[in-house]
Amino acid sequence: MIIDDDVVVMESLEALFLSAGYEVQAFGLATDFLAALDGLQPACIVSDLRMPDMDGLALARRLKIEMGLAWPLILISGHADVAHAVAARNAGVVDFLIKPFPPQSLLTLVNTCCDALLRSETDDQTG
Repeated sequence: MIIDDDVVVMESLEALFLSAGYEVQAFGLATDFLAALDGLQPACIVSDLRMPDMDGLALARRLKIEMGLAWPLILISGHADVAHAVAARNAGVVDFLIKPFPPQSLLTLVNTCCDALLRSETDDQTG
């Protein structure tokens, strides 16, 4: 899942993940993602930090703390600092990447998150 209000970034991330063989759903706003959440399959989420309706930290808190959703979340931002990174970790974010970042770094993170998500689902089904 990609959540980013910058259409250019959202489309470039979508192209990156599609070229790596991932199924992708993209949302321009966190509230659009939350509205569609009930119909979505568990997935890794890549979200921008700064968005107009709900920022990435608020989204992380809503998903992880309020809803108890175990989907891995990676935050990206071109405008962040150590305080944001610490807040992200406290909100249960897997990692926090500062733009620009090497595309392979994000792909590696997403691959790791997807593998962990699949293991978790398999454990839930067999346990």
